[in-house]
Amino acid sequence: MSLAGIEKGQTIDLGAIVVVDPTTTANQMAVNSDGSLNNRPAGASAYNTSANTAGYQVKSGAGILRGVTVNTVGTTSSATFYDGTSTSGTKLATMSTLSQTSLTYDVSFTTGLFVVLAGGVAADVTIRYN
Repeated sequence: MSLAGIEKGQTIDLGAIVVVDPTTTANQMAVNSDGSLNNRPAGASAYNTSANTAGYQVKSGAGILRGVTVNTVGTTSSATFYDGTSTSGTKLATMSTLSQTSLTYDVSFTTGLFVVLAGGVAADVTIRYN
């Protein structure tokens, strides 16, 4: 499908993205799995920043763990990610949070994204996901 000839303000449903203004990505929006629009540009990841030492649900339902950035290091700490609603889900990844770093995962999950930040003092991390 060509986008040539689409006028500004015209909405075209391409399945994964809705193009509002084909001359710029500034007005593109992603479509959620339920058909509703979100306010992130197409292709942008949602994110969650936390230093919570208890496990918590980052996202419910299917998605993709895009990556993790360690903003502030912890002491004897790690971050473990699960596909599920608790630690009983399938483990997706475990990373050390003892140094500032950014890791890309691009791994899918089906039930939800659950994370546990462990250690004496948990690190502050940013979790990117779709």
